[in-house]
Amino acid sequence: MILHKIAALALTAALAASLAGCGANGAEPADGESQPAAPTVTPSPNGGEPTAPLQQARFAPADVDPRLIEAQTRFAFDVYRELSAREAGNRFFSPISLSIALAMTMNGAEGETLDAMKRTLALDALEDDEIQSGYEALADVLMRGTDGIQVALANSLWADEGVPFREAFLDTNRARYDAAVETLDLQSAEAPERINDWVREKTNGKIDKLLDDPLDDNSILLLLNAIYFDANWASPFREDRTAVRPFDGPNGVVDASMMFQEETLPYLDGDGFQAVRLPYAGHEASMVVFVPDENVALDDWMKTMNAASWTRHMNAFTPTHGVVGLPKFQMEQDFPLNDALKNLGMGVAFDDKAADFSRMTELTGNNTVFLKQVQQKTFVDVQEQGTVAAAVTSVEVGVVSAPVVSFELEANRPFFFAIRDDRTGAILFMGAVYDPATA
Repeated sequence: MILHKIAALALTAALAASLAGCGANGAEPADGESQPAAPTVTPSPNGGEPTAPLQQARFAPADVDPRLIEAQTRFAFDVYRELSAREAGNRFFSPISLSIALAMTMNGAEGETLDAMKRTLALDALEDDEIQSGYEALADVLMRGTDGIQVALANSLWADEGVPFREAFLDTNRARYDAAVETLDLQSAEAPERINDWVREKTNGKIDKLLDDPLDDNSILLLLNAIYFDANWASPFREDRTAVRPFDGPNGVVDASMMFQEETLPYLDGDGFQAVRLPYAGHEASMVVFVPDENVALDDWMKTMNAASWTRHMNAFTPTHGVVGLPKFQMEQDFPLNDALKNLGMGVAFDDKAADFSRMTELTGNNTVFLKQVQQKTFVDVQEQGTVAAAVTSVEVGVVSAPVVSFELEANRPFFFAIRDDRTGAILFMGAVYDPATA
């Protein structure tokens, strides 16, 4: 059986710290060592270990607040621009993973810190309860897909023992984000092993480790969000059509394994670019690929992309028959996000004198709680594997004669791509390929 798939995942970590040593304050450990019962899981559509719950949905796509999706889209392109300004070459991140991790952290913020975080996340037009209910509905919808698409979202809070966390903060993250709360000595030798085990389980082994050593003495809380995506293409790339083709990258021409398919697909011939949407099985999610014209640099073209232009482009695709060429690529990245978030207006949350997370803990005196580190690890793998079986999925129902090829799009130069939930419009992942040989 040939499975034409993409596997993608992200792990976002937000680390909170306090100026004073918090383990010696004599408070009882925060309540919540027990975790929710493990959900029923189903096998991965691509033969991996089971990861995603497949339960009765509590929400429908129409229940997801469109203002939340608009905010998440704005935030996604804001972060992309910040990452592009700092890192050359291939990049891949999950805006939704970052949004959820920060939204959980924001439940402990107050005053100007809360306002700054809401502005940065483009959520300042929503009330706190609207934000919580919005993410609760979105996560539920994303995890209840078709048999051919698997999305797993997982959240956890790792609280340092002896720190008096507010029950309202812990309870909100448990109830609205289904977050597991663990209390442990974050400075102990066993802490990295326990946290890394959770990371390994929730990312299906694709991210093996988050921590090498115990956290610093002033670290009091680690918030984690993991998202795992595994899906078959709705229309497969035939393995016998894959060929080595030149890819014109920023450092010269390299060889790329280019997958080809001829199909009727949502296509857009734009001003200075071509774009195509490659749906996954069930047509509830897709990869959107934008390829600038040969005389247009990707970095220059990306300056025209923002939430408004993205929405405009998404509404302009039309079904068109053509040939698509997409290189196989794999990326694994690990990057800090402190500077990006500070530049986007969240600097006060990282200020060890001005940050206000008084809704997170009951610490007083010189125990100022602040964000110490926000980090994301990501992995993406776009490939073919297995043997013949999925050819039936490439049959176009209703086509009785060979249609005329109306477009040709070969991603043989740097391109931008995003993985989108088509039911809600949420962007799960976003990235750019400058060199598939080094991805």
